[in-house]
Amino acid sequence: MARLFGKKEESVETYQKILEAGSQEDRIMAGHALAFQKKRLKQFNEALEIWKDVALKGNVQIRIQAQIECAKLYEHQFKEVGQALKCSMIAHQEMVREGIAPGKNNWNWKRGFGGLK
Repeated sequence: MARLFGKKEESVETYQKILEAGSQEDRIMAGHALAFQKKRLKQFNEALEIWKDVALKGNVQIRIQAQIECAKLYEHQFKEVGQALKCSMIAHQEMVREGIAPGKNNWNWKRGFGGLK
């Protein structure tokens, strides 16, 4: 809830509490949200490490988005284009395997993971 009111530090604390005590699914979703907050706070290394973990443990849609976010960080913040390409390719392979493509009804790129149906 803190995120909704623009209190990034409070939302980070809330997500970290969920990471410590929540269910597996809650921890994955909290980690995903926490990584976005870390990115907004320009804590890019921490965001990347969280997304790398989420990319291994989340459901397919979360894994895809985590790989895309890793690719963005590698390209724009760390200037590691090879790593960015690798993450993009993994996301693409997951999308092909699952029959997910931009423009289909099951994926909303503008809304991110909240747009999945």
